[in-house]
Amino acid sequence: MVSFPQLRQSFALVMVLMALAGAQDELPVIDPATLGYEPYLSYIGNAFSIEQIQQSIMPEGTEKGLIVDLTHLTRTLDQTEIDPTHIYGMIYTGPYPFEANEVRYIYKRFRTYESIDNGKGLVSLYRFQRDKYNSEGAAWLKSGQVAVRLVLYLEQAGKDDILGIYDTFANFIWDGATYHKAPTLYEGPFVSMIHSGDPSRLVIAFKVDRPVTPTVVVEGLGEFSGTSGNPLYEIEISGLQPDQEYRYFIQIGDAVRTKSFTFKTAPKAGSRAPVRFAYAGDSREGIGEGEHNLMGINAAIVERQFNQAYQFGTDFFLFGGDLINGYTSSVEDFRTQIHAWKQAAAGYMAERPVYPAIGNHESLLNRFRRPDNHRDRIQLDRWPYETESAEAVFGQEFVNPTNAPERSDPRRPPYAENVYSFQYGNIKCITFNNNYWVAWTPEVSGGAPEAYIMADQMAWLAQELAAAEADETVDYVILFAQEPIFPNGGHVKDAMWYHGDNNVRAYTYVAGQGLVPAEKGIIEVRNDFVRLVARHRKVAAVLTSDEHNYSKILIDKTVPIGDIVTDDPNGNQIICETGEGCSPLKDLPYPVWYLTCGGAGAPFYAQEDTPWNQYWQDHPTNCPDESECFVFSSQFNFFLFETSDAGLSLEVWTPYGERIDRIENLMDVKSVKTD
Repeated sequence: MVSFPQLRQSFALVMVLMALAGAQDELPVIDPATLGYEPYLSYIGNAFSIEQIQQSIMPEGTEKGLIVDLTHLTRTLDQTEIDPTHIYGMIYTGPYPFEANEVRYIYKRFRTYESIDNGKGLVSLYRFQRDKYNSEGAAWLKSGQVAVRLVLYLEQAGKDDILGIYDTFANFIWDGATYHKAPTLYEGPFVSMIHSGDPSRLVIAFKVDRPVTPTVVVEGLGEFSGTSGNPLYEIEISGLQPDQEYRYFIQIGDAVRTKSFTFKTAPKAGSRAPVRFAYAGDSREGIGEGEHNLMGINAAIVERQFNQAYQFGTDFFLFGGDLINGYTSSVEDFRTQIHAWKQAAAGYMAERPVYPAIGNHESLLNRFRRPDNHRDRIQLDRWPYETESAEAVFGQEFVNPTNAPERSDPRRPPYAENVYSFQYGNIKCITFNNNYWVAWTPEVSGGAPEAYIMADQMAWLAQELAAAEADETVDYVILFAQEPIFPNGGHVKDAMWYHGDNNVRAYTYVAGQGLVPAEKGIIEVRNDFVRLVARHRKVAAVLTSDEHNYSKILIDKTVPIGDIVTDDPNGNQIICETGEGCSPLKDLPYPVWYLTCGGAGAPFYAQEDTPWNQYWQDHPTNCPDESECFVFSSQFNFFLFETSDAGLSLEVWTPYGERIDRIENLMDVKSVKTD
């Protein structure tokens, strides 16, 4: 006979299964929990979020500085319980921006230090009132802002744990007896949305540690206020004239005023005035970078490359993804790593816009494993997709154009602010996302493999390219994304190649049908993309990252890249295998440069052989351009583009001032069009 408790347990189980089934119907993937997997947290790079670090700087200080109290942090972001009174380490402090009235490009510089014991320490400020250390002048005696670096450890039996290094900021007020924490602008200001689509408007974004009513003062134009935020404030500036410089600062009450910064508005669409812009990618921290690693990025190289781009006089900076280590299952950790990247780029972003693409390391994951076999894992894009997917949080953390494509399946993550386009003068830049809705085993759970482009996004790309081709104000089109279309070293096993395996594709869960495979595999999708861009004369280059090196390759109708129609004699959907042919696509009207720049700080990759780079190495004289049609370098690198009457040039630079390569005019190869 079944007991009442057993009936109740059975009923509860049925209700749970029904709830899971209902939730499953709302997802385009299979929830691994319904397959017997359990969720777990992993790959969380920071023990604490930057907001937790900010909250640890207390409102009331002492006669020597501001108090740091970490004793409220009883649990790390990976949910490990700790005794915060066992936290120890160091606090380094310095004026920020250093010599603010003198410098234009802001940076951090530390000068004093104090120890952290039993979870508490001091942001030392009193020394900066002395002539010997006061680099900021008389104003510093009453209020100011400092950079704060916390180096944290946890004392434990056996071996102490490293809790991380955290850079943040604090505004202070000195009342003659005690230091107080003022409203603290701990991120930004950053200028965004500077483009020729509407040169009269832009957005200035920043984060503050408490609800405030900030004012952005644009000299000669007026004041612009914002009340929404906490912590992020995005204030629109309007009434601007095209191609003009303006100075601005941010005021919060009587106590906080930033230094003055300068921004320049975009020219009108179609302007043929010279434009300079930069491109780089892959700035995550990694093995071998040592002291450069900070909160998920290689801070030293990021800072150096953005400073160089600033000194070169660039108007904007495109960034091709893998900003951070990522792959985290914590939203707070994801945001903190992106915050670190924005800190490193702050000197540039305060005055010039940055337009980022999303990379595979910008992964925010739901992770599951078998309770009895932890090696059996499923990892896929985090849901709820509208608020916690990698795509959604990336869009929340940056201010990007909002002209994204509509999803063909509204259950999937949003494209908003991770797929977009904009025009600057006579250049149109198109950002696509080939790390969308990523799953590590899509054939098991649903989702998309790394580098796959969904059909709805491909249709949007076709519309964007057709519009640019017909637009007389556009002379050049630049496309950029993370995954290489033609990998040459480090990601030959994936990117848009997978060693020629066309079996790789996306899968969508459909109620009553299970997992439904996408119509086209990765090779078909890649070739659709290659044919699409080759049809448009104005495409100057396709920029990617992911491989931590520099590679340049020209793809035309002579270069063997593989075709599933002609190169799969055994029917296994894998092309260009040993002993099989590897064909060019003979229906490419225009040659296209495919340029990979993944040298912004991540660990290097060396060259691997592929059909396309072997072709150019074996046939260098077939190159229709005066420069080489294939170049490879494992050095740190970034791109510098410039328009002129002669066309659109490219220079490739190391962060140490050495030029690796140059193309005089990316458009010269278009003269060899074939029908």
